[in-house]
Amino acid sequence: MGITQTIYAPKNIELKTEKINKNINATDLHGDVSLKSISGDIDLNLNKSANAYLNLKTISRKMFTDFDLNTKILSKH
Repeated sequence: MGITQTIYAPKNIELKTEKINKNINATDLHGDVSLKSISGDIDLNLNKSANAYLNLKTISRKMFTDFDLNTKILSKH
């Protein structure tokens, strides 16, 4: 048994959330999005008309989107 958190937000609002050991599912978003998870998947579905800045980070899991995503891998070197 787990805890599920559901957040309803106004259209075009900036969404920022960080989780540890939890999956993040975000749907029908219109505004800028910052999602970070340690040991959790990120599943993002944007509204087709969205023009948004995305900042998605996960340490040891996977990211899923409903659109093509070009990733930038950052290195400490």
